[in-house]
Amino acid sequence: LRGTMLWLACITLIALLATTHGVGPFMLIDTPSLQHRVLLLQVFITVAAAQGLVVSALLTQKQKLAAALSRSEQSLRTVTDNLPALIAHVDAEERYRFVNAHIGKVFGGDPKAMLGRTMREVRGEMVYADIGPHVKQALAGELTNFESYAVVQGRPYFYQSTYVPERDADGCVIGLFAMTFDITGRKNAELRQAADEDRLRTITDNVPALISYFDQRGIYRFCNQT
Repeated sequence: LRGTMLWLACITLIALLATTHGVGPFMLIDTPSLQHRVLLLQVFITVAAAQGLVVSALLTQKQKLAAALSRSEQSLRTVTDNLPALIAHVDAEERYRFVNAHIGKVFGGDPKAMLGRTMREVRGEMVYADIGPHVKQALAGELTNFESYAVVQGRPYFYQSTYVPERDADGCVIGLFAMTFDITGRKNAELRQAADEDRLRTITDNVPALISYFDQRGIYRFCNQT
C-alpha cells in the first residue's frame, strides 16, 4: 500500500507539472482555460488513485492468503514428517505429488526424488504387482485396507496400508492418499508364536499318551493326535 501511494504521488506531481507547463495529454482537450485542464487532470488522478488503492488492497489480500497458505502447508509438513508412518498423495496418473520424510528413512534416498514419478517406477514391478490392484481400487473410488510384505534395504518389511480416494468438488476421483504402517514387529511375533505352536504340536503328537486341554466350560481347546 505504501508503495502504491508513493507511485501515485509521483505520477500526480509529473502530471501536474506537465499540464501547467503546456504539455501532456490534457493539453489536447478542447477547453479554453488551463484551470479546466487542471480540473480534468484532478478528476483523472482521483479515479486513478481509487483504482490503484483497489488493486493495492487486492494484492495485499493475495499476499496475506499466500502467506497463510504457506504457513498451513508448513504445519502440515511438520506434522506428517514426524508421524511414524509412510504418507503420500498420488494423483489420478499414479504419480507422487506429496511424500513425507519418513519414507526416506524407510526406503533411503531423498523423498523429493519420488515426486512426479509413478508408483510403478518408484516401487518396482514386484511390489507394484502386489499393490497395483489396491491402487486401482482406490482410484475407482473405494477405500481399501490391506497387509503385505516386501524386502526393503535387505530386510523383511511387513506393512499395513490404507488408500483413501481423493475427490474434487464434483465428487470425481482425482487421486488418493496413502498411509502405511510398519507392522514387522507384530508379524515377527506372530510368526514366532506360530513356530512355537508347531513345535509343541509336533512334540505332543509323538508322545505315547493322551494330551488335551479344555477351558472352564469344559470345551476342548487342544488335543494331540494320540
